Amino acid sequence: MGLLRTARDELVARRPAADPGRWRRALGPRTAPAYSPICAAFYATSGSLPRILHIWPYRSLEQRLEVRTRSVNEGAWPPENSTPQLKRMHSTVYLPMAFSPLK
Repeated sequence: MGLLRTARDELVARRPAADPGRWRRALGPRTAPAYSPICAAFYATSGSLPRILHIWPYRSLEQRLEVRTRSVNEGAWPPENSTPQLKRMHSTVYLPMAFSPLK
């Protein structure tokens, strides 16, 4: 693994709460061998907005761009009809430090 990309999606606050199930259902196709695995997926309801955090490992930024482009073009990502649930999206790329066990 060369890097980790985190994506934090802040969801629109609604009653009833937004459905994280769309992300769960989309992970099957998105994590197929043709794309990339997922390292972790979290859902939080504390604070001002419900949020989903997903962490994806990649060998390089080039691989991340290629997988993202292909998964969008082929309809594997983002989750179907998820746009109305999104208020903000944040994406960060992390490189493991030399002493990291994830290196």
